[in-house]
Amino acid sequence: MVFRLLVIFLFFSFSAFGQRDLIITQAGEQIRCKITGETSMRFSYSYTNEKGKTVHSEIFKTLVSSYKYNFFQDDKAATPKTVAQKPTKTYNSPLKEKTEFTNYLKYRVGFKGGLSNLLDGSTDKSDYGLFTEKLKRGWHYGADATIFFNDHIGLGVQYNSYQASNKNRKLDFPHRLNGGEVRNGSLETKINHKFVGPMLVGRIPLDYKTFVMASAGPGYYFYTDKGLENEKAYSFKGKDWGAAASLGLEFLLGNNDSGRDVMLSIECGYQYGKVLVETQSIDLSRLDFSVGLRFNRFPRHLRQ
Repeated sequence: MVFRLLVIFLFFSFSAFGQRDLIITQAGEQIRCKITGETSMRFSYSYTNEKGKTVHSEIFKTLVSSYKYNFFQDDKAATPKTVAQKPTKTYNSPLKEKTEFTNYLKYRVGFKGGLSNLLDGSTDKSDYGLFTEKLKRGWHYGADATIFFNDHIGLGVQYNSYQASNKNRKLDFPHRLNGGEVRNGSLETKINHKFVGPMLVGRIPLDYKTFVMASAGPGYYFYTDKGLENEKAYSFKGKDWGAAASLGLEFLLGNNDSGRDVMLSIECGYQYGKVLVETQSIDLSRLDFSVGLRFNRFPRHLRQ
């Protein structure tokens, strides 16, 4: 019984390395191998290198122009003279391929939005302090555009806007228009932080469809605080230099039929800045948690 199991094991072990399949890449490279697995995104395959060792590798389907199971009639490691065996061991940059996918990861335009939390460490527990505390939790939206010089480094421009508001019809608060303090007054406040500036972008692929993204850059803040104090309108403005950084993941969506034109992004961002409004220094530092969509080219289904 043990002998039979050993024979069966050896049979499947040797047959697994039979190189009867053929993969042809978009660059015209022909690989004689044994295709050991196939998913919607990639092929897994094995081949024997020049030293007689079995090597296991993968290739993404968008880098493959054609493939054929059992193309060869025997399991010999040598390939016919008409087929040049050039095994692919490493990831081939899609930016270098002269196909439909040329430069399909070179450009990126996107939109995002999410929740934000200002990092002002105020500890005021008064009613007015609790009123301003709610202004530290808001939402944001933004847009950005990037051009990549290679697979990993790009330069772009970004814009984002933070919004928060609160109102109370019976509140004691400092009267910023006339000085002093208001008793049992009404206060309505809307604040907005706009930020625009360049950014340096880094990209590391975890696999064909998943990327770690990081960005950082300086920029300029435009701060506004508008509202009503006892039904009387007020407006305060300020502007100054600041900076922004983010870290997140992007997932390439779609398939060969629909096109891989859209990326889902999930990221955490940090904004730093301070502005002087009247005689008060206001800290604009905050954390952003965003979800967005980014496009690396005009969607294929809209081009057809």
